[in-house]
Amino acid sequence: RQLIEKGDFNLVHKEFMKQMARIHRDPNAKKGILEKNFDKTSMKLNTKLEQIDQKLTSFLDSRRGFFPRFYFLSNDELLELIGCANNIKPVKKHLKKIFEGIADIDCTEAGKSGVSEITKVISLEGEEVKLNKVIEVNKDNGVEDWLIHLKAGMEATLQTLLLDCTKFVDKDKEAAKKLANNLQLYPGQLIITSAQANWTDDIEAIFKQPDAKKGLQAEFEFYSNSVVPLYADNLRLSKIPPKSRIKLQQLLTIVLHLRDVIGDLKAKEVTNAGSFEWIKRLRFQRKSPITQQAVVKQGYAEIAYDYEYQGNNGRLVVTPLTERCYLVLTTAIYLRRGGAPHGPAGTGKTETVKDLAKACGKYIVVFNCSEGLPITSLVRMFAGLAECGAWGCFDEFNRIEVEVLSVAAHQISAILDAIRASLRDVELIKPVQLRPGCALFITYNPGYQGRSELPDNLKTLFRPIAMIAPDAEAIAENILLSEGFCNPKSSVKQEKGEKIYKELAKKVVSMYTILQKQLSKQPHYDFGLRAIISAIKYAGNIRQKLTEFDSEKLRDVIYKALDDLISPQLIADDNEIFDGLMSEMFPSKIPATDNDELIISIEETFEEEKLTHDNIQIFKMLQLYYSMRIRHGNMIVGQTLTGKSTSWKVLAKSLTQIKKKKETDQYNGVKWAAINPKAVTIDELFGYNKGDEWRQGVISAILKGLCEDSLKDRIERWLVFDGPVDPKWIESLNSLLDDNKCLTCLLYTSDAADERSSVDLGGRRIIKKNKK
Repeated sequence: RQLIEKGDFNLVHKEFMKQMARIHRDPNAKKGILEKNFDKTSMKLNTKLEQIDQKLTSFLDSRRGFFPRFYFLSNDELLELIGCANNIKPVKKHLKKIFEGIADIDCTEAGKSGVSEITKVISLEGEEVKLNKVIEVNKDNGVEDWLIHLKAGMEATLQTLLLDCTKFVDKDKEAAKKLANNLQLYPGQLIITSAQANWTDDIEAIFKQPDAKKGLQAEFEFYSNSVVPLYADNLRLSKIPPKSRIKLQQLLTIVLHLRDVIGDLKAKEVTNAGSFEWIKRLRFQRKSPITQQAVVKQGYAEIAYDYEYQGNNGRLVVTPLTERCYLVLTTAIYLRRGGAPHGPAGTGKTETVKDLAKACGKYIVVFNCSEGLPITSLVRMFAGLAECGAWGCFDEFNRIEVEVLSVAAHQISAILDAIRASLRDVELIKPVQLRPGCALFITYNPGYQGRSELPDNLKTLFRPIAMIAPDAEAIAENILLSEGFCNPKSSVKQEKGEKIYKELAKKVVSMYTILQKQLSKQPHYDFGLRAIISAIKYAGNIRQKLTEFDSEKLRDVIYKALDDLISPQLIADDNEIFDGLMSEMFPSKIPATDNDELIISIEETFEEEKLTHDNIQIFKMLQLYYSMRIRHGNMIVGQTLTGKSTSWKVLAKSLTQIKKKKETDQYNGVKWAAINPKAVTIDELFGYNKGDEWRQGVISAILKGLCEDSLKDRIERWLVFDGPVDPKWIESLNSLLDDNKCLTCLLYTSDAADERSSVDLGGRRIIKKNKK
């Protein structure tokens, strides 16, 4: 209705239908195309449609100017949003692409007045935040109007809640007893920020005392003997609801780092707030006297807290390497430059950038770059980030072709120069409004085969930080403790004086290190940090079901987790070595697992499908099932005709049959879609441009359909790549298979960020299948 060209389109449509009706009456190809003036009419209609399409694109670009986050939606999605206007339901599925943590909203139905009211925002994890002020959705307003109000309402609500947030690290014993109740009152994001702000105030108050050393010692003992044991004990006994448990896990992760910082300050005898050992830390101020808003400080940098709702999706374990990366990135922002973490895969480059954005309450957009990325897409992304004032992280940036990188350097330089000069506009393809807070980051692996060398004029725009060897043992200790692997408070130490989570962390890391050195070199083996974290989180899921918490039981849980996740991927010869190492490191038996219901269902499915089977096949299906409980990307490897496709099909049908027979929380039904990635070209797989028209790819089309299905039906969605793994297509799935869980298809289109689909870990599984 908002397009003048509607009348022109109707004329084109009317003439086209007239010609089609004529051909339908006389379905003869030769007569149809030789009709007088048919070719001229067709060309005229095609020209008219191209003009309409160009005007439509210009119209959509103008709408992006009203709400810049529309830059991160495709033209089709934006057109759907504009068409919805005051109809909220169709808009909900796009919220995750527009906001960092909002996946759903709670709203009332429009009455006779035609006004709906939004009262709550809901994260993907189910966390609900009640808005201070109801957002009205009026039928007379456009969709961008109420989205702008929703964004402002979200920020205002978080700002108010942060000022009111209870002290979660308090010396008052009564406040500690109210922990479980207080966790339900505030979003997890604000609980952590509040704890960090209180910690900053406490440490700076200690520095003003006559005996700062004594104050630091007392503070360290308080955190070590009171705060950490209190949180760990609540997690160990599972005294709190599941949603609050996630909040407490995140809080403990950060509090352990705060305790370690106090210990480091104490060991280095820091006694004043001007010491570099103190100012290099990430510090929080709840309310700045200048801006009246929260501020994050590190070094000489002061970053305004943006109050972007982050959801309840976990925080990174902060190690010395992470803290150094934070310092480089925040200093880069202070110097009006970009940040460039670089290093091997699995060292936490992208995750560290994302975690810093969470700490600062920023909206960050992560893009997975590729060789086919045209400069028009890249520049349009820059325009969207500049107008939003958002952070952008370009993953695997050196996969882009050198020619494009050279042009990108000029565009990035223009943005950074404008930020440095505090300009309100920046000249890219056209003048673009520049909002404060915009920052650019890139990550790359410099030694990887097939990567481009970054041009010198691009390198000078970014502050580099090498991320080579993360502290796996420290990360394992932190995650184990947050998963409840600790002794009761009555017996904090074991007989040998070592805490159980420290002992288990050493064993897990040692096991993966030894396996990496002693086993044969197979292309599908992975014994890095990601595998270690997956094993510990899987062990945490098992531990929550325990009723006994003695040290032997916890060791048995780790044994089972390692056996379930490592054993399925090993070849026969390596399995013997692994079994020997496990028996030496864990002289115990694997805890029994109740698989009877699934095994019976698998056997029934075999009978229905008239397939022969043996115990080894069933055992492999159970291994696949348990692997999929913790990983959203799995690979079935084996020779041709060894039953790879049959395994996942039988497992999927078996799980669905169980769900149909009875309502159970243990097993979910399955819907799957399978494609052979080698049967089509790369462009057809991910999408491509034909002239000015974007053609959606097979993967993005299927994945978008899976993602748009409801998560509340307790049905998992599996996308199966049934064919050989090829670097040409698998590398473009990097950001989908890692913790970002986002497929970015702007790499094959001049329409910026035309396809970005987020994947929930709990609902959809990506199975890659490799024929060797």
